[in-house]
Amino acid sequence: MYKAVFPNGSILAIKRFFSSQCSKRLFMSEVMTLGRLRHTNLVPLIGFCYETMEKLLVYKYMPNGNLYDWLHPPASELKIMKWPVRVKIAVGLARGLAWLHHYNRKLQISKLEKLVTRISFTELVNVIDNFREDNMIRLGKTGIMYKVVFPNGSFLAIKRFFESQFSEGHFMSEVMTLGRLRHNNLVPLFGFCYEGKEKLLVYKYMLNGNLYDWLHPPKCEFKTMKWPMRVKIAVRLARGLA
Repeated sequence: MYKAVFPNGSILAIKRFFSSQCSKRLFMSEVMTLGRLRHTNLVPLIGFCYETMEKLLVYKYMPNGNLYDWLHPPASELKIMKWPVRVKIAVGLARGLAWLHHYNRKLQISKLEKLVTRISFTELVNVIDNFREDNMIRLGKTGIMYKVVFPNGSFLAIKRFFESQFSEGHFMSEVMTLGRLRHNNLVPLFGFCYEGKEKLLVYKYMLNGNLYDWLHPPKCEFKTMKWPMRVKIAVRLARGLA
């Protein structure tokens, strides 16, 4: 975090993110959250910069410092916060977090509904038959994939995310990406469910399986993909990513 004086005389704080695997997700999450919210106890987010590897956020500068410095002052400074004030801050933080969680989730769901259809958890549970193991297709790093038949006879795949620290970020990223894009080489995303701790995505079922299984078949299966086909796939993946 840096303190900066702009040409118009205003004093602002600038946060420069480290270059890491998680920095993009954290940057996007902070912009999407603080960019929407306006509250007296939230530091206002004024702007951002996102160019090549650089990610920066611009905030209003707080001359009195942050809460951490007041709660944990260096031994050389005589900042002593009495316990009644600490308790008052703790209660205020708890109320603020509860408000943020409720308000932010409503905003997220509203945004997702503009991209894909929202489906109730009860409907999905009935279709999956309460997540029976014989409906399971595969176990992934972020969740379990199930094959289901909807009442209209269509075959679909449903991904149920694990409950973890990063599941919400993965879930939101997948909906925001696949919900906007339509391409022959992308699996269509049809709907989502976000209720309580449950996060599920509904895709078109791919009868021939996924690319990973073809590139890395189990030893007991005779799926052999020749090198010309592998190179062709690699070239198309590179074009798609570009």
